[in-house]
Amino acid sequence: MIKAIRKHNCGKNILVENVDTILLVDNFDRLLKQHNKTNALGTIVLTTKKGVPNEGAFYVNENGKVIFSSEARNQSSAEEPSNWTGFRGSSTGAIIFSTDFLKQYNWKAGDGKLSIYKDLVPELIEMGGLYAYDNENNFFMDVGTPDKYKQIKRHPKIFGAVGARYLKNKNNYYGK
Repeated sequence: MIKAIRKHNCGKNILVENVDTILLVDNFDRLLKQHNKTNALGTIVLTTKKGVPNEGAFYVNENGKVIFSSEARNQSSAEEPSNWTGFRGSSTGAIIFSTDFLKQYNWKAGDGKLSIYKDLVPELIEMGGLYAYDNENNFFMDVGTPDKYKQIKRHPKIFGAVGARYLKNKNNYYGK
């Protein structure tokens, strides 16, 4: 991703989403406006839905800034807040990054794998540049297991009429 952003003009921001999650952001324009208004280096889409993986892992202050994440590894200076009164949410697997941040990030192709949650998120938190978008209780599902994938294939909010046609005729994805 960073190599591509450095090589091509990708605009001011880029949305990165995990391939094994499905979510509904009902107001993408508001998400992007918030990202730009805060001058965030990254804006992570969080859910307040209960019973999701890593429930409440991200601690967000009253200004929308992420100050700690139990999901982000390798945070050298941050400690998990006690008696937290701010917003807490879970990652939906979607983050808007400033392409300038990614272009300048200290990583070279020969450095090995780069992890969003092990490398980029902790760095952004330490820099004070990671903000959160509260996606509230909107639809979100981690479909990273075969059982979850089978469940989501039958979900009417995701597949609707097109999905129903697809499920009847698996050889023709577009339902024509």
